Amino acid sequence: MERLKSKIEAKKTQQLLELEIERLKLKQDKEEIYKDKLSLEGDIIGKSKELANYTLLLSQKKNAFNDLQDDLKQLRELLKSEDSRRKITEIFQKLNQYRIGEEYMEIFDVNFEKINHDFFNKLKQLDPTITKRELRLCAFIKMNLTNKEISPLLNISTRGVETARYKVRKKLNILHEENFTAFLEKINEEPK
Repeated sequence: MERLKSKIEAKKTQQLLELEIERLKLKQDKEEIYKDKLSLEGDIIGKSKELANYTLLLSQKKNAFNDLQDDLKQLRELLKSEDSRRKITEIFQKLNQYRIGEEYMEIFDVNFEKINHDFFNKLKQLDPTITKRELRLCAFIKMNLTNKEISPLLNISTRGVETARYKVRKKLNILHEENFTAFLEKINEEPK
């Protein structure tokens, strides 16, 4: 009888030890998952900052490019000799070869989607008629870019950006008093 009691007691003790070991393993796994989560969140923040910097740099380059083209147009009008005008036209042709075009915006789209999973698809679900240009506008607004920074990226005036913002707000049924940026932030928080 005593032996049976001690056998049962030993088995209970062993089961308790196994449960404690399992609990410790789960706790360790949970800590590792938490560390991984923090690391991934840090990566996302870093990638978001990289994308914002890339986008601002692109905006600045487009602005500089447009300014340079305007200056060259003015210079061409002032020049009297045909040789000088021809040289300016050659410079224009070279500049147009290096124009910041759609391929850079495609890179932006891909990288933005990597950071903001399904953002564009969620906007399309709200309004299937939303255009690629309007999707990019929403991405730039979500990134807190100003109208002045957005303007060269979309090749429209600052006033054009304001008009485009208004049209997109209307398309997405965003109330006048609702903050557009906050609305776009919530898009990624909501489940599909």
